[in-house]
Order: sequence, then C-alpha cells, then structure tokens
Amino acid sequence: MKLLLTVLILLLPTAVTAQDTLPALFRVVDVEPDDVLNIRAEPTIEADIIGRLAHDAVAIEVTVEDAEGWGRINHRDGIGWVSLRFMERQPAPANGPRCFGVEPFWELSHDDEQAVWKTPEERRRSGLMTVLPDPLPDALGETVIVELSDRRMTLMSTAMECSDGASDRLYGLTSRLLIEKDGTPPQLLAGCCTMAP
Repeated sequence: MKLLLTVLILLLPTAVTAQDTLPALFRVVDVEPDDVLNIRAEPTIEADIIGRLAHDAVAIEVTVEDAEGWGRINHRDGIGWVSLRFMERQPAPANGPRCFGVEPFWELSHDDEQAVWKTPEERRRSGLMTVLPDPLPDALGETVIVELSDRRMTLMSTAMECSDGASDRLYGLTSRLLIEKDGTPPQLLAGCCTMAP
C-alpha cells in the first residue's frame, strides 16, 4: 500500500508557477562592463559564437532552458544559446505579449486597458480589451477579447513552441486569433507571440 501511494504521488503533476515557466524576460548579470555575454550556435561553450549581448542588456526573451543551464533566445533571423549563469529573470512586463502572424500579416498587442491591431491594410487601430481569467492560473497563456468599432477579436495564447514561418526564429508562445465581423464569416488566424519589446 505504501509503495502504491508513493507511485501515485510521483505521478501527480508538479505545480508550475508563472515564475518558473518560459518564455520569460531576462537581463544579463555578472558580466564586467568591458565584457560581453556570448551567444552560441549550440548550448555548449565549444560552439561557435554567433553574437554578443552587452553587459547590461535587458528584456532578453528566453524561450527554452536545457538541462545544462543554457537558454535559447532569438537572435537575428534565427536562434542562439546563452549561459543562464549570466542571466537573471526580470519581473513579468505590464504589457501582454505581442502576437503576430504571416500570410496574412497581422499584429495585436495590448497593455492593461487597450489593444492595438495592425495589418498592412490597417496601419493602426486601437480598441478596448478584456483579459479573461485563465482557467489554469499556473499555466502561461491568456485569452484576450478586443472590441473594435466594427469587429470583435478573441486572441488565445498558449505556452507552446511556435515558428513564424518566415525565419528560423522559434518563439515560446503560439496564438490563435478569431475575428468576428458583422456580415462576414468568422476568420481564424494562427501566429506566434513574443514577450520581448
């Protein structure tokens, strides 16, 4: 009976808090002012250096952590790896993630009260928004409802790896955007989200 109870306890999912989840924003720490933090092609000290972060760089989005303490970041049109020994998690930003898609191109970002919608045809439209309570409060992701004058948009973001299809970047949030507009069928768009400014 004790063995069965132990096995059941081990099989229970562990609670994941927003503090532990990725993606998250980090800043560079413990790097001398005249030095840089190397971005490597692979999560190892022997890998090629493909870029550098300044000693005081902030708002660096880490999307994945490997078992050896390396964090994956987006760098130029691809990905790179930095040692998390020199990174410190920043508080969650006040603004929500910026979500976007290609084919068709769209972008939706928001703060606590207002959302901004952009497409190549509509440069910038602002509207009121509501963030719905997450049914799983420890999970990263959210549902946002945006009311524009002529449409209602429901954006659902989830912590899941996402490719924008236009580069080799990999994001930590995927999104689905449902657009409901009078007189037209509902439209469902797919995209990625980033927490980086």
